[in-house]
Amino acid sequence: MKTTCYASVATLALLGLAGSAMAQDKPENDLWTDVILVTGHRTQSGPDTLVIKTDKAPLFAADAAALAVRIPGGALNNNGAISGQIQYRGLYGFRIATTINGQMIGSGGPNLMDPPLHYAPLPLLDRLESARGIAPVSKGPGLGGAVNAVLKRGQFTNDPAYETQLDVDMGYRSVNDSGFVGGLGAIANEHTVLEVFASYEEGGNTRFPGGKIADSGYQRRVYGAGYGYRASPGNEVFVEYRHQDTDHTGNAPFPMDIRFFDTDIVDARASSQWGQTALQLHVGYSFVDHAMNNFALRPPPTDMTKYRESLAQALTWTYGGDVSTPLAGGTLSVGIDGTSERHNTRIINPNNANFIVQNFNRYDESRLGGFAQWSDNPTPNLMVEAGVRLDAITTQVGDANASFVFPAPVQMLAMSFNAKDRKVTDHNVDAVLRTSYTLSDQTTLRLGLARKERTPMYVERYGWLPIPASAGLADGNIYVGDLGLKPETAQVLDVGVDWKGRHGYFRPSVYYRRINNYIAGVPFDDTPGLINTAVEMVAGANGDPTPLRFANVDAELYGLDADFGFVIAGPWRMDGVASFVRGKRRDIKDNLYRITPPRLSTTLSYMGANWSSGVQMVAMDSQNKVSLGNSEQATGGAVLINLMARWEIKPGLSLSGGVENLFDRTYQEHLSGYNRVMGSDVAMGDRLPGAGRGVYLRLGLKT
Repeated sequence: MKTTCYASVATLALLGLAGSAMAQDKPENDLWTDVILVTGHRTQSGPDTLVIKTDKAPLFAADAAALAVRIPGGALNNNGAISGQIQYRGLYGFRIATTINGQMIGSGGPNLMDPPLHYAPLPLLDRLESARGIAPVSKGPGLGGAVNAVLKRGQFTNDPAYETQLDVDMGYRSVNDSGFVGGLGAIANEHTVLEVFASYEEGGNTRFPGGKIADSGYQRRVYGAGYGYRASPGNEVFVEYRHQDTDHTGNAPFPMDIRFFDTDIVDARASSQWGQTALQLHVGYSFVDHAMNNFALRPPPTDMTKYRESLAQALTWTYGGDVSTPLAGGTLSVGIDGTSERHNTRIINPNNANFIVQNFNRYDESRLGGFAQWSDNPTPNLMVEAGVRLDAITTQVGDANASFVFPAPVQMLAMSFNAKDRKVTDHNVDAVLRTSYTLSDQTTLRLGLARKERTPMYVERYGWLPIPASAGLADGNIYVGDLGLKPETAQVLDVGVDWKGRHGYFRPSVYYRRINNYIAGVPFDDTPGLINTAVEMVAGANGDPTPLRFANVDAELYGLDADFGFVIAGPWRMDGVASFVRGKRRDIKDNLYRITPPRLSTTLSYMGANWSSGVQMVAMDSQNKVSLGNSEQATGGAVLINLMARWEIKPGLSLSGGVENLFDRTYQEHLSGYNRVMGSDVAMGDRLPGAGRGVYLRLGLKT
């Protein structure tokens, strides 16, 4: 199937080159604009939502999280080809409320090798939505922004006769010899939708100017079906089932690779409307079965006692409902939502049946939340949205277990952990005020104020065994948790201006986020390097005699970002995104870990009637404001040039492609992890390099 996909795309590429001379005088702005501009859409719930339509986005990666770089303030924490985390204004991981079709999916393992967008493969992804600046309380709990991946779905029609719908994509990327094919087919009428979908992706090791990044290949396949019934507009139900298999996939920044993720997902939704009052209900289920090890893909340890495999499961239920109705001239939305998660993780040595340690045994987390949100236009120029959210989160975990083959320090740690009260309840309060005021047809002012809280995740609170499980930090350190961790609390200020003229737009924002009880790694005790505790003994045996523990510290993040564009002349235009963020500790003189450096991306494009082409410049500054506590390495800056083109062959059929890293520049993305694979062309402990020069092609068919 992979060979057939490549051949089909290559054939159409030749046709695309032949058709590039079909320039017309009349530009069609929506042909290319969504590729280079994160489009703002006004919503009933308040200020803008930023949207990336993936059918027009350049394909530089298989990871949907890579689309975050197109959001002002967005970035990608690259933990592997399909394991990336979205970073937004310096926050990442569990601090960002990330959902798939509005559903939260619990990660299968303690290192987040399957962060949320792992379950949104590009062939099935319709668009990526991001709350602009401060996320409203209706988006759920989260310290930072909110991102929702909307998958392709069959659509109801306005006719009793059934029609077929098709949305298929296939593509190829040369820098890692990767390909994908997938999409959705449906039959639908005004009352019924029946859909099926599937995708397959595969890639090899990524090339860079000095060789190949060992252990960077991947395999993923998805299939499923959905059914929807609509009694009348606004009154409908939809149920969808997805199965996802991720097979052998390398994760060079981690001590282990993915052997498999075997995942089942069910999403059920219903909506009803009576006049101006609307009701929405949803229930979601996911189960993830996961295995990772240090010997199947990378060179295995020479010592048979060092073989390790981690087996993990995650079961997640989500539920909720909300009602929206007119009130006091505006719209009031009131809702409840909740999650129930269970996680288990054990570590084995396949060469020793007696080597078993249960480091997370029946971790349970239950959250019940409620929110109220009111939005209104009290005057024609003023928009106001105010909301409050209350969440009660209870976490607990069963006894730690280590088999008799483990030495005394491990047994001591397990007994000490089991003797403690391990049930914790947090009561979190979020409050948000977002306003915008229109000064003129061209200029709008924005102001946002918020208080946000986040409960520690289970690795941060319950990690009793000193191992490199860090919730995806990928810094090479060994961590332990702290049962006494408090929720993070942030106060946020966000100010912006939107200007849109006849020939251009400019939308800058500045922000400040003050975070109390920020969770970060700190030295385990006051005598780092002196092995005088059981934790340091076990950590030293695992290769790190200076372990870190998760602790509450004081921090702040501030910065500015913007998107902009202007028409140069006729069909020529320039669009861009700029981001700057600074993150540092307030309690000591140090920087926060893994903060993206200043970044500027601009694209000069030519807009034909049914085709477009562009030259993109991506400039990354050096980052020397690094975390000493995490032993973070500084990185230099780089400027990359990419080429891209898109041809609308006919309505519904498009071909896009281009060249990434045109001049084959050697560079390091600061947010990439460090290599932990022997025998690679990247030295052990060095930061992983960015991809070298390569071409990519994508063919899309939509009816």
